[in-house]
Amino acid sequence: MAKCTTSVDWKRYSAFYANADESEVFVATARAARNMSFQGMTAQNGEVHYVGGLEKVAGKELLGAAIKAPLTSYEKIYALPMLTIKDDKGTAVVMSVPSDAPDDFAALCDLKKKKAFREKYGIKDEMVLPFKPVAIIDIPEYGNLAAVFMCEKLKVESQNEKDKLEEAKKEVYLKGFYDGVMLVGKYAGQKTAEVKKKIVADMIASGEAVKYVEPERKVVSRSGDECVVALCDQWYLNYGDETWKAEAKRVLAQLNTYSEEVRRNLDATIDWLHEHACSRSYGLGSRLPWDTQYLIESLSDSTIYNAYYPVAYLLQGGTIDGSVVGPLGISAKDMVDACWDYVYLGVPYNKTAMPVAEEKLAELRREFLYWYPVDMRVSGKDLVQNHLTYYLFNHVAIWKDHPELWPKSIRANGHLLLNNEKMSKQTGNFLTLSDGIQKFSADGMRLSLADAGDFVEDANFVFAMADAGILRLYNLLQWVRDMVTLREQNALRSGATHSFADRVFANQMNVAIDATAHNYELTLFKEALKTGFFEYHDKLIVCESWPVTKPADEIIAKEAEFMDDAIKEFRARLKNYTNPKKKSNSVADGPPSEAIIYVAKEYPSWQREVLSILNDLYREGNGELPENKQISQRLLAVDSLKKVAKKTMPFVQMIKQNLVLHGPSALDMACRFDQAEVLAENKDYILSSLDLEKVTIKDTCEPGVEANIIEMTCPGRPIIMYSAARAGVEVTMRNVDRCSGLFETVISIVDDDSADTIARRLRRLNKNIKPRHSITIWRYKDPVAGDRRMINLTEPRAVNEKVPNTAVFKVDVGAKRIKIEDNGNSFDVGQTLVYCAAE
Repeated sequence: MAKCTTSVDWKRYSAFYANADESEVFVATARAARNMSFQGMTAQNGEVHYVGGLEKVAGKELLGAAIKAPLTSYEKIYALPMLTIKDDKGTAVVMSVPSDAPDDFAALCDLKKKKAFREKYGIKDEMVLPFKPVAIIDIPEYGNLAAVFMCEKLKVESQNEKDKLEEAKKEVYLKGFYDGVMLVGKYAGQKTAEVKKKIVADMIASGEAVKYVEPERKVVSRSGDECVVALCDQWYLNYGDETWKAEAKRVLAQLNTYSEEVRRNLDATIDWLHEHACSRSYGLGSRLPWDTQYLIESLSDSTIYNAYYPVAYLLQGGTIDGSVVGPLGISAKDMVDACWDYVYLGVPYNKTAMPVAEEKLAELRREFLYWYPVDMRVSGKDLVQNHLTYYLFNHVAIWKDHPELWPKSIRANGHLLLNNEKMSKQTGNFLTLSDGIQKFSADGMRLSLADAGDFVEDANFVFAMADAGILRLYNLLQWVRDMVTLREQNALRSGATHSFADRVFANQMNVAIDATAHNYELTLFKEALKTGFFEYHDKLIVCESWPVTKPADEIIAKEAEFMDDAIKEFRARLKNYTNPKKKSNSVADGPPSEAIIYVAKEYPSWQREVLSILNDLYREGNGELPENKQISQRLLAVDSLKKVAKKTMPFVQMIKQNLVLHGPSALDMACRFDQAEVLAENKDYILSSLDLEKVTIKDTCEPGVEANIIEMTCPGRPIIMYSAARAGVEVTMRNVDRCSGLFETVISIVDDDSADTIARRLRRLNKNIKPRHSITIWRYKDPVAGDRRMINLTEPRAVNEKVPNTAVFKVDVGAKRIKIEDNGNSFDVGQTLVYCAAE
């Protein structure tokens, strides 16, 4: 401490007698004197006895006074002016610490540098110039003169530079409190946060200081008076007890808070919490057992009330005052403390001390142990720093040796906004639950509240979303009714139910149900709504059990993802094929009719080498890849990769993108499933999606595959190559189905066609053929006379023979001749074929 500072511009200081015997005189503002009079610092409570003639003293009249100050190395210091002192905070007499308080250092510098400033207030040179900041705290990064360091860093020139000084204070005070280490005194070497209270206690014990308290900010009563902090008879719960704090942290350690923000707030509250006044003179509440003139205030009285819930229905007969005996027939006056000790603490039964029969108390204890502990305590975020923290303290105090009875979880939620605004009756922006249900229905309210937001952020209930929710529910209900009707009419799909699409659909349902259950466990109701809007029931959802699912199959999920990505890539290549870029010399021959899909079982050797290195780096980085510069350096160190150096980093970039999309599986050396098998099972889907007639699936390991295709193809990323329709011979496709509305169609048949490829070609050309139609191809037994004969309406196919799927069409384009070969037999087709489209 280098100086004592006071304000200079107003006559608000006072000299008044302190202590019960008025043996001392204090100098402070009249406001502070009034506060002190209610804290036992004056002879009479609430009254200030001023020194005659010194009821009002100007700050400048105190300047230059020599002072003996505690905890300073100087024999005496002087009262000096400081322009930033306020009279509405503290005593307005500030013990200056220019080594660690930027405001104090700036004020000292002003006095030292500005002679006119000193002369204005009658400050002599010897009162200022010999004094320098004294190092008392060492702060990492700031040194042992933190205020000096920060003022020089921010180039503070005057105590009037409020913004710079405010920035300096924020940094210095925060770091100083948590990281500062004492350099002097008996606590040298210890952190300031650990010794602050000890130093205060030492000063009070030695008589060098008194404890003074005032409101954190100005508080005005309804009568217009400024409120004070008064020393009254009061009972406190000492939440500042270090042993108790440690026990509370044990509860917090095993507590599920659903949010790290809530956990941090609870932890910080346990650290700073100290004495809490637990009694009051009026209002609702239980009487303080040892001092019945006081009631237990509500925050203290409600911290274990959950323990009463399990037994309440057995004790109360429909009233809250105990006037009516409950189902167990126990009178309220008989439930003395000893009985509650039996129920909650499990003390042995004592007939003398416990007026209630043992079997009745045993039933109460069974109920308590059945329901306790509290699985989840839900409350507002504003109670985290008081009620919910007391909740932890008091549970561990009562059940210290029974952690199985401690709370399992606390879920804090934010406040509810209404249409992006705070709810207020004054503005009319509010909605009661009953009005909400009337307006949006119970289900609509649930849907909208779940959608309003999660966790400690303020949720936002929006009327437009609630209206939309009702429509969604209505549409869902209508869809369910439609599906039930179709099922009753046997109009839904029949046949095998284990196709690739079926397996993917079932697996995705299992994934969604598991995700929804997980979101419910985390109380992420907005996410649960997103993943599990599955209220497809014909009775109340609350009456239904949770869906029983098979474990989600990761391989099926990967196969579905593979197909999605492959189809997207195939469509992109189809677009490039049909609409080549202007700079390209290629010209499309029209839409393609065929394609070859190439799959790779493994990467080329150089790519496997790169993947091996990436896997090593991924493990070294604990699940993260380093920057490209580090990866490049690692790759360049491998001799075998130097020849392909230009290709390695683009490949790395592709893998990094896949890592973001697909997770660690992007680093696999090979696919975890058979790509060709998945593509083959989905061939019909590929053909219809790309409007193709034929697709061939090949492995890049097969002979004859071009080198550039091998280079482009890698596991999980198939490549498709399109080709235009081949030359063929035209035939007339005649439909003989009665009243079908399907007529003749001319199509081209190419070499190696099958009945299936011809059927698909028919579908492309004749849009009247619907997906529900099953197409079969027929040939005339007599290819020359067959199409000239009169059709027998009762047996339209009598002169025809069905073409099996095993048959292959052989085409001689030059001779315009078509043959069918099947099992060693060969048949001429002629110029006409027949097709049937059965439903």
